[in-house]
This record gives sequence, C-alpha cells and structure tokens, in this order.
Amino acid sequence: MTGSPILLTLTSLAVLAGVVLLRWGAAKPWWPLHPGGARGYLQDVATVWSPLLLLLAAGLAYRTLTGATPAASGQPIYLGLFVVAYVGVIVARRVGPVRQAQLRLEAARPVSAGEVRKEAV
Repeated sequence: MTGSPILLTLTSLAVLAGVVLLRWGAAKPWWPLHPGGARGYLQDVATVWSPLLLLLAAGLAYRTLTGATPAASGQPIYLGLFVVAYVGVIVARRVGPVRQAQLRLEAARPVSAGEVRKEAV
C-alpha cells in the first residue's frame, strides 16, 4: 500500500476515533453511573485509547524516514522505534491518568448477578 505518510496516519486516526465513539455509544446505559456523566465517560474512553497514539507516531516516523530511502527499512533502529512505542503503551496503561480512567470506567459498569468485583473481595 503506497501513499502519503500523513494521509495514512490521518486514516489511522479516523479509525481510532471511530473505535472510541463506538465504545462510547455502546456504553450508553452506563453513562449515568459515571461520575462525569456522558461527557466524562467519553473523556475516559478517549484517555484509555490515547496510548495508541504512540504507535501511530512511530508508524508515521517510520514511513517518513524510510520514504526517501526504502533500502533503509531493514535497519535495527526502526525496530527499536516500535519497541519503544510499544513499551510506552504498556507503561501508560498501567500508571497515571490512563489507569485512573480505566478504574472509573470499570466502576461505572453494573455488576451482574454472579460477578463479584475485586474491590469487594
């Protein structure tokens, strides 16, 4: 697939935004249970998915750097670029505001009859 790195990245951003909106819309019954209501739920969903922007940035950098010299695409530095981005996603999901947003989203979900939340145990 050939194309402008910017166009490909914008397409990826559009898909990511679509996923966030679908996730938000599918959880409409849970909006009243969230402390921030519908808007707070949307902010938390967007925050949880935001670490993937690191991978999009790595992809844009890779496509831009290798666009001028396709022979350079096998260089180990580019693999390191994706490893650093992937580790950044993992770290971001376990600490800081992303983790807090995940906890708020989990707290807004109703517990089914047979399920016991970890906090209750």
